[in-house]
Amino acid sequence: MRRDPGRLGQWPGSIDSSGDLLQKLSPFLRRVESWLIRNFLAVALPPKPVGEGKALHDTDSTLGSFPTTNRASPFGGLSRTLALATTYDLRMRFVLFLVTCACLTTAGAASPATPAKGCTPAQTAALLHRFVAAFNSGDRWSLNNSIWGGRLYFNWYAVTAEPGSRVDPEARRRNTLMDYFAARHAADERLTLMQLKIKGVSGRGYRNFEFRLMRSANDLAGGPVPYNGKGASNCFTGRLITWVMGVAR
Repeated sequence: MRRDPGRLGQWPGSIDSSGDLLQKLSPFLRRVESWLIRNFLAVALPPKPVGEGKALHDTDSTLGSFPTTNRASPFGGLSRTLALATTYDLRMRFVLFLVTCACLTTAGAASPATPAKGCTPAQTAALLHRFVAAFNSGDRWSLNNSIWGGRLYFNWYAVTAEPGSRVDPEARRRNTLMDYFAARHAADERLTLMQLKIKGVSGRGYRNFEFRLMRSANDLAGGPVPYNGKGASNCFTGRLITWVMGVAR
C-alpha cells in the first residue's frame, strides 16, 4: 500500500470563523443601519410645525435634521426625545438581531472543535469486536450504517492475500465494500480476533490500532491462517475508516 493509517486524508474543510463572517457582513449591516435611520426617523418624528416666520433647524451629522420653530411648545422637545429614543431602540434591536443570526449560523456550520462520537481505547476495542461479530454473522446493515464510515471518511479496506484479495485501487472503493463483505460471508469466511493493540490519536483525529487474528473460509486452504494487520477509526464519527491485513510472517 502506498499509505498507512497514520497518514490519512485531511478533515473536511470548515468555513471561515465567526470574526471573518461578521467582517464580511459589516458593509451590509451599515447599509441596514442607514436605512433604519432614514425610514424610522421619518415615521417616528412629528411633522414640521407650521408657524409664523421661517423655521429653524438643528442639524446632527448622524441622525439627520430635526425641525424646530420659533414657536414655543411645552411638549415639542419631549416628543422629539421620545421619538428619537424609540427609533434608536428599534434600530439597535434589529442590528443585534442580525449579528446574533450571523453568529448562530457560523457556530452551526463550523466544524466541531471536539469529536462528537469519541474514540477512547475502550470505545475503539468495542468497535472492533462489533465489526468482527457483524462480519461473521453477515450483518450488512450494521456494517454499513454503524460500523464503517461513509464515503466522505473512508480510506480503504485491504486484504493482501488470496482468497478474497482486495488491493489498490479496489481497496479504496467504499461503494463496493458491502458487496465484498457479502461475498466473503457467502464463502463462510470467519475472523477471530486474537490480539489488539490500541495506539494513539493522530492530529487529524484518527485512532490507530494493530491486531492479530485468525482467518478461515471455505476457499482458504490449510484451515485458520494467522493474519496481522492495522487500521484506524475516525474519532468524530466513531466508525472504522481503514483496515489492512496480510498473512503473518
